[in-house]
Amino acid sequence: MTVFDSICVPCILNQSLNAVNNSAPFDEGFKKSVLTEVCKKIINSKEGTTAPHLSAFVQKMISEYSGIDDPYSKAKRTNLRNTLKFEDSLYSYINNSENKLEMALRIAIAGNTIDLGANPNFNIQEEIDNLSSDNINLIAFPQFEEDVKKAKTVLYIADNLEEAVFDKFLLRHLQPKKIYFAVRSEPVLNDITYKDAIGLGIDKLSTVIESGSKIPGSDIDMCTEEFKDLFKSADIVIAKGQGNYETLLKRKRTVYFLFKVKCVAVAKRCGFEIGKSVIYKSNVN
Repeated sequence: MTVFDSICVPCILNQSLNAVNNSAPFDEGFKKSVLTEVCKKIINSKEGTTAPHLSAFVQKMISEYSGIDDPYSKAKRTNLRNTLKFEDSLYSYINNSENKLEMALRIAIAGNTIDLGANPNFNIQEEIDNLSSDNINLIAFPQFEEDVKKAKTVLYIADNLEEAVFDKFLLRHLQPKKIYFAVRSEPVLNDITYKDAIGLGIDKLSTVIESGSKIPGSDIDMCTEEFKDLFKSADIVIAKGQGNYETLLKRKRTVYFLFKVKCVAVAKRCGFEIGKSVIYKSNVN
């Protein structure tokens, strides 16, 4: 999904403006400068450039302007504290479920509503209230369940810090598989980093690795050799969020994408309406 999709452009510009308003709300000159540079970047982008690449470009401009490497750090911590309050109720959903793997999957997907880029007005409680509803499309779950039974190794490509609280439920129910939990190699938006993952105790449930990606997605060309090897060899690859969906969809292997549809472009591509939460199995081999 490239920036040449015309329906992506207004969203990219709006996200850029929101990002600047969060960091420099009173600097009209900087706003104009960022939007001008983003427009130039869109016009001059090569085929294959995605919305996550543009998000990383905007954050780099904001970081250079502010001198802050992680401008979303405060928002991440605030959202994390709020998210941790839901852990006990999520345990009760698991304990009262007949199919615990399915409920753990539902919880992991529900966590993807948290998004400071494409979905800044997210409502965590609403997602939890709908955990058992038909708003989560599980048409690919039976095949996922079969593949989990047969798998020995899992590559779990993470998205943002706050939703990783939800991911931990699924990680527990993928054990005793050998699980590799891949995180971003630099702070970008509210995505999870190595330090974040260790702080959440994810290293006690999996082997945490940096993917090498510095965008809110997984650009294989910038990823580490370790990540590339695991992406090819793991029995199952699970990728969280729209950013990973946008950047990995066309790769030649099956991937289970877990995400909430948050924009027209992704809805058009995956065939589910905006607001739908899904497990989407790619069929590129």
